[in-house]
Amino acid sequence: MRSQIVDSGDMTTCTGLRLPWIVTFSNNFISLAIGGCPSISVDPTTNTQVNGVLGFFFFFKSEGKCLCKSRGASTISGFFAAACSLPFDYVKTQIQKMPPDAEGKLPYSGSLDCALKTLKSGGPFKFYTGFPVYCVRIAPHVMMTWIFLNQIQKLEKSVGL
Repeated sequence: MRSQIVDSGDMTTCTGLRLPWIVTFSNNFISLAIGGCPSISVDPTTNTQVNGVLGFFFFFKSEGKCLCKSRGASTISGFFAAACSLPFDYVKTQIQKMPPDAEGKLPYSGSLDCALKTLKSGGPFKFYTGFPVYCVRIAPHVMMTWIFLNQIQKLEKSVGL
């Protein structure tokens, strides 16, 4: 949504809950949906990837008092969660930032079209543009989730739950 506001030149008045209204009324509801639909697909994908490496985490985590194996497993889990979800996030970002050409036509008709055109023009590694930054953003969330889960389970076990 922010890129749509910047293009319309109305950044001075967009704060808080006014942002969706500004996008909706300055353009139309379709422009709001164009940015929202790809975002809806990224979050479940990230969560699925995190849960997919859940078995890996529990296989390698420490059952003792040392957190080193737990931290190592959660770090690897965070890396793979970022690696698996970045292509979806890349496509989402491309769709949200696509400007219309001189005739008013958008370069992509949807997520699948964007993914196929990106694959054809840049190859599979194009989807991993900006991976270090994305990994630094996503991996800590996954790591902390597993570490907190491990500590909560130890606390429940010590209390007798």
